[in-house]
Amino acid sequence: MELIFVYGTLRTGFGNNRMLEDSKLIDVARTMEEYAMYDGGVPYVSYGEKVSQIYGELYEVDERTLLAIDMLEGHPVFYNRKKIFVETLKGGVVRAWLYFNETKTDNLIKSGDYAEQRKHARNQI
Repeated sequence: MELIFVYGTLRTGFGNNRMLEDSKLIDVARTMEEYAMYDGGVPYVSYGEKVSQIYGELYEVDERTLLAIDMLEGHPVFYNRKKIFVETLKGGVVRAWLYFNETKTDNLIKSGDYAEQRKHARNQI
């Protein structure tokens, strides 16, 4: 089993979360270090920039699910999976996989929370 930290469309309430339906949701979590999150139609996190902690969910997944998500994310060509430290809402710190992409757009999500950004965008309509 592997731990994976999801911050975008794999989170609860988003379309790709169905891929995690057989996986165990451990907790809400955030990265220990700061990164930059961009919205380029889909969210992605840049490893090289430090803007904010990234917010998401921590899952325990089996190898088959991890490989399926690798395919979805285009790992290692589009997204590149790396292990980082995340802190859970309950206060635990663990190492988990996170998918990074170094493409930058004008759509920086300064809060580091894609779900909050999407909620804010819907309220603007």
